[in-house]
Formats: sequence, structure tokens, C-alpha cells
Amino acid sequence: MDEKAGRKIATNLGLRVIGSAGVLVAAKQRGLVASVQQLLQAFADNGYHFFDALVQAILLRAGEQ
Repeated sequence: MDEKAGRKIATNLGLRVIGSAGVLVAAKQRGLVASVQQLLQAFADNGYHFFDALVQAILLRAGEQ
């Protein structure tokens, strides 16, 4: 999927758009996962990387920094 196009369509439909990192943080806040950091490492192990500054912001938001 073209992420930019998909986000635009979702926004036009009035949907709240969050990315992969937002889903991980929400799952942690709801007690569905124990560690966002471990999940981010699993993403990296499978070739999906986030910028270092974004990882730090994600971990801070998840209460892991």
C-alpha cells in the first residue's frame, strides 16, 4: 500500500490515523504488550527500521525511557 495515499484516504473518511509506532504505544498503554522496546527490536530483526530519534520518542511515550 502507498502509505501516503492510504493516510490521505483514511483522513478524508474521518478516521484517526496512527502508524505502527502509535499502535505499539497504544497496546502498551492498554496492557496488551509488556515491552515496546522488544517489539521494536523484532521489527528491526525483520528489516523494518525506525530513525533513532523516533525510537527514543516512542520509548519515552511508552514509559520505557
